[in-house]
Amino acid sequence: MGKESACLGPPGPVTHMFEVDVDLERFDIQVAEPDFVVQPGDTVVWQFRGLPKDWTPWISMDEAGPVGSVIEPFGPFASISQAASTVLAVVRADLDTDQTCSYRAAVQRGLAVPGTVLAQLVSQPASVTVSKESPGCQWVFEVTLDRDAGTLNVQPDQIVRKPGDTVLFDFSHVPDEGDLLRPRVSFKHYTGGGTPPNTFFGPFSSLVTTAEPRTILGQGNSMVAGNYSFEVAMIAKASGEVRWVASVDPAVDNEGPPPDPLQ
Repeated sequence: MGKESACLGPPGPVTHMFEVDVDLERFDIQVAEPDFVVQPGDTVVWQFRGLPKDWTPWISMDEAGPVGSVIEPFGPFASISQAASTVLAVVRADLDTDQTCSYRAAVQRGLAVPGTVLAQLVSQPASVTVSKESPGCQWVFEVTLDRDAGTLNVQPDQIVRKPGDTVLFDFSHVPDEGDLLRPRVSFKHYTGGGTPPNTFFGPFSSLVTTAEPRTILGQGNSMVAGNYSFEVAMIAKASGEVRWVASVDPAVDNEGPPPDPLQ
């Protein structure tokens, strides 16, 4: 009998990544997921697509917000970092009440700065909800090496995850054996009634690889329910050669949209 999955507790701070489509010809900005839930300490990244070279992005918090609970103009964020096509914000870790703040994705000719308008275009109002109560769990797939069979084993065979959950693929028990190896998770098949936005990431919006301990963390949610089978492998860093691969594809069973944590 295979190992059963178990929730290891709250996932802790995670990174949420969202795409923002900019169409200047149609004077339109669309945020891929305009309303989302975060926890104190999380990071949010907006990636702006279709942005002309001489324009820059910004996230503009609406003036109206929870009384006495946020600091304008950053709303629930402790900091907002701005790059040529990306905005990164870190949620304040000291927020002690659930709250929802309205914001807009904005682009501007030249350097986008709050309170200035050169040739600014903004999205429809969107919202970010900060919830102290973590809505999810962290689940773990443990990857080990079967030397006799010459394959990798993955336990458990399947994990059922809900929005807010993260999934850790733990490769720390697989030895290098003389070669520096890096882990890989490849999603192979999807079974369900929806259309995943990106088959490479399966049910996740991002995959984060760490060197020590050697893990891959799946976070964010495609919001497309269904069964995502995947393959794990260890790749030689120097040559790119596949050294070890699993003989059976385990799966992540992704459930639907998240409940409202404030209800």
